Amino acid sequence: MTVVVLDVLGRYRSSLGEWEAGGEVHCTNDEAALLLRDSPGSFAVQGSKPKPAAKKVGRSTTTTGVAASDRRARGGTKRGS
Repeated sequence: MTVVVLDVLGRYRSSLGEWEAGGEVHCTNDEAALLLRDSPGSFAVQGSKPKPAAKKVGRSTTTTGVAASDRRARGGTKRGS
């Protein structure tokens, strides 16, 4: 049985236990997998690099401040015509 150490990034409570941010959890591989799957934002494997934040995709703002979801709304033209 391998022991995995997880850093607690946020408050978490379940049937497995209750932890506050800044703590450590010593658990088995199966328990670690369950905790990481159940609340990925609350735990990180100790020593691992944090994942970079996802890029915001989708709407951008026009010069007038109106949210535009595609290029044509921002003044562009449709491709292929």
